[in-house]
Amino acid sequence: MTAEAFIQAFRRFAARRSCPKLMISDNGSNFVAGEACLRVRWNHPKVQSVMQKRQCHWKFIPPRAPWQGDFYERMVGTVKKCLTKTLHRQKISFPKLQTLVVEIETRVNNRPLTYLLDDFSQREALSPIHLIHGSLLSPLIPLAEEDPVDPSHVTRSDLVESYQHLSRVVEKWNEVWTREYLTTLREYHYGGSSPYNKVQLKTEDLVLIDSDGPRSEWPIGKIVSVQPDHQGVLRVVRVLCGGTTTQQTLEKLYLSN
Repeated sequence: MTAEAFIQAFRRFAARRSCPKLMISDNGSNFVAGEACLRVRWNHPKVQSVMQKRQCHWKFIPPRAPWQGDFYERMVGTVKKCLTKTLHRQKISFPKLQTLVVEIETRVNNRPLTYLLDDFSQREALSPIHLIHGSLLSPLIPLAEEDPVDPSHVTRSDLVESYQHLSRVVEKWNEVWTREYLTTLREYHYGGSSPYNKVQLKTEDLVLIDSDGPRSEWPIGKIVSVQPDHQGVLRVVRVLCGGTTTQQTLEKLYLSN
């Protein structure tokens, strides 16, 4: 992406989400050039007064230190990895790719983070989309079932096939992402060894509870007590979720972050 293309993307972002107070990025040449161009614009008296009121600031992470941006690099890397596995060598049009990426964006931002109340009785957990939009978003339901296609009817058959194909790609991505993201969460908190050897779960921790249904709908609970076995190894904890306390094994729990 060129600096000009980045500036256009930044303008679209500001138009959709409002101009941010803090921008954090790596030292990509397009970002550096884009920031310099915007800074020149911001030096205009009228623009500068607005930016000062909004306290806009651009922060670059240290050069050649991508781990300094781990809080976004990890999520970006997981999404790209899952997208690569899902599409493999498929060729799709740019409009379809745009639709796919936006639907992925919604599912990623719908993931639960934590609860606002200590009693955990609220129905919805706080998610990134709450901070952006105010409530969970509901993308169109995928329609991946096979539908008889008559080649002689170009309009309807092409539309149905196109919709079904994109739905299958989205569902496949969601399946791969669920597996990859949860594995990443566990590796991030436990390290490469067995979770029994390096478990860090403790009381008051917030955890995702593995249950039936889409991962975005998994409940979040709070650990109220830990129960090591006779060897001192933690295998079971008691979790408060929805006003009820239950025992949960470590395999079904993922630290929320």
